[in-house]
Amino acid sequence: VSCPVCLRYRNTPKDLSPSLSGYKGPENTVSDTCGEEILLANQKPNAITSPGYPREYGNSLDCKWYLTSDKPCNDDVIQVTIHTLSLEETYDHLVIYDGDTERHPVLTKLSGTAEPQVIVASGTSIIIAFKTDDTASGRGFYLSYIRGKVDIDTT
Repeated sequence: VSCPVCLRYRNTPKDLSPSLSGYKGPENTVSDTCGEEILLANQKPNAITSPGYPREYGNSLDCKWYLTSDKPCNDDVIQVTIHTLSLEETYDHLVIYDGDTERHPVLTKLSGTAEPQVIVASGTSIIIAFKTDDTASGRGFYLSYIRGKVDIDTT
């Protein structure tokens, strides 16, 4: 679906926390998939896990999930919450791009372990890429994503 003007914002939302809107956990989870998946983000949280999670993931993985809003012509953005992350330090990475191609800015590049965190896109599409080398692995990751509103701070 294409629209003449899609609003995109680069500000940080004051609060887009699913917990405040009755979040009870992701309704659907994508797991044990690796390749190129296209997923719709809507107002209900969904989840992605690394293949095999919470067991160790495999070696030489190159997984991509393309998230796009189910309503691309509004002022919603995609929010990703990293709940757990345990990857081989330095060699295995989870990268989140702010847009629909890997030429867009990187919002975060994670390796090793990470505290829970929220990453907010500037618009209605995002790419999540998971790449591993051919040696050791970790437990992987569990994240959720949702489409939501952003409060515009005019100060």
